[in-house]
Amino acid sequence: MSLTEQQFNNIVEDVMTDLPFVRWDRAVEWVHERRKCLNIFGWIEREKDSYKDFVLIGIYEIEDKEEADVQFHGTSSKKYSKEIHKRLFPNKDAEEMHNDCFRLEKNFDVENLIEIQEDTNKKIGDSK
Repeated sequence: MSLTEQQFNNIVEDVMTDLPFVRWDRAVEWVHERRKCLNIFGWIEREKDSYKDFVLIGIYEIEDKEEADVQFHGTSSKKYSKEIHKRLFPNKDAEEMHNDCFRLEKNFDVENLIEIQEDTNKKIGDSK
């Protein structure tokens, strides 16, 4: 039992429509254990500067059912992070299940790392 292309696309479109503040851009599609998987990527305009925050959502077909759902998401948006979580997982406690994005420069030392020195950056393992 698997979804048709149109059924899967309708589910993906519903997810994208639920986040009207995201401008959707790209996707990566693959099959894992005969289940269709799709990662969609989008951007959120930031008001304070000319930068954009990313959004990544993974939508996977559910095995042995004609359904698919969001399996994970991530964003660099401090402003919309909890809102995205609440919209994608309305029946789950956002405070308990939500994880903030953090910058990498305090945890890793590689040349191809974007560095923005801010005292408020969390490190891996810091509590919420």
